[in-house]
Amino acid sequence: MNLDAVARAVLAALAMSCGAACRLTDTGTPPVTGPSELGLSLTLHASPDVLTRDGTSGAIVAVRARDAYGAPVAALALRADIMVGGLVQDLGRLSARSVTTDAEGQTALVYTSPEPLLGDTRQTIITIVITASTGDARGQVPRTVDIRLVPPDVSGAGP
Repeated sequence: MNLDAVARAVLAALAMSCGAACRLTDTGTPPVTGPSELGLSLTLHASPDVLTRDGTSGAIVAVRARDAYGAPVAALALRADIMVGGLVQDLGRLSARSVTTDAEGQTALVYTSPEPLLGDTRQTIITIVITASTGDARGQVPRTVDIRLVPPDVSGAGP
């Protein structure tokens, strides 16, 4: 008996033993567990998401909180911060740093663009970071939404 024949015999024996052990007997539906965001789902939306850097343009940042079953989370305390390039900075203004959801699990705040810089033609992406203050470290995962700041002379900028 040569080496190839032995190898084929071993592989055939393994295939038969795996085939016998790998059978599905119960293919029932798994239980519904809800969204997988650590039991708390925060949805953020900025409107508009492009602002002119003029010191007066504003965007509404809407937040919706839902639990693991999709029900609104009322009276949830949230912290808001502004980040630029991954660092917390005060570039522009937020109407509030701390907000609380209403009975429908919703809240909103306003971001106001910063004053223009003389001669600056760059666009800047700022990130609004919302973190729930749940008292449970697993639920304190920050969620983000981006807003693009454009200089006043760039066409296509928001109001």
